[in-house]
Amino acid sequence: MRRLLLLAGWALLFVGCSSNEDPIGEISGTISSEGKPLSEGRIVFTSNELGVHMAADITDGRYTVVTGRGKGLTVGTYRVAIVLPVPPPVDTGQPLPPSKEIPGIFPKYRDPATSGETATIVEGLNTIDIDMKP
Repeated sequence: MRRLLLLAGWALLFVGCSSNEDPIGEISGTISSEGKPLSEGRIVFTSNELGVHMAADITDGRYTVVTGRGKGLTVGTYRVAIVLPVPPPVDTGQPLPPSKEIPGIFPKYRDPATSGETATIVEGLNTIDIDMKP
């Protein structure tokens, strides 16, 4: 009987911790630099508390966050960074292409610890617009 109660307790614990049950908020927005849309890049949302690190491509100043669960992220507060786009894969044996610089992604925005940008995601639609300044 004692084992049965212990097993039942463990089962309830794991069911209650299911991350697929966490509410999510849809996220999209615009990224600009000194008022001009950023041509390309990536926006990164990081939450050590939630154990989430997610990036979305920026094209012509716009982005939408899409995960395996659909559009959006788990509800919570995130630190935000704007980084260079991921370079295309290279053929084996070929030299790596030079790093691409994107005008307008100022160094402080490339690290979530220094960007000064945060986003609080709530259930439903979330529009997160950022205009980077030097």
